Amino acid sequence: MITWNWNFQLHPIVQQLTSFWNWTKWLVKTVTQWIILMVKTVTQWTILMVKTVTQWTILMVKTVTQWAILMVKTVIQWTILMVKTVTQWTILMVKTVIQWTILMVKTVTQWTILMVKTVTQWTILMV
Repeated sequence: MITWNWNFQLHPIVQQLTSFWNWTKWLVKTVTQWIILMVKTVTQWTILMVKTVTQWTILMVKTVTQWAILMVKTVIQWTILMVKTVTQWTILMVKTVIQWTILMVKTVTQWTILMVKTVTQWTILMV
């Protein structure tokens, strides 16, 4: 009868190959997990950067738009104020010139009347 020896040892080369194979499987698994982690990280970072840049761009557009609207309003209000000021100043100057002219005409007229009276009285006295 044939008996089997179940306590056999693997040949040392087979043991080394098995060990190398296990190490290779571990290395492939580790590198694969690392690559997956890096892809996930880069993807999440890219999404975050796109969101951040998009929000920043929207904020800048809103800010610049509000600033431009404020500048336009300011220029319009300033222009209206300048037109009102120049108009009021012009009206005041015209009124002043008219009043000054009237005063000068009255003064010259009164002076002329006084001179005529004086010359007339002087002439009467002299004659």
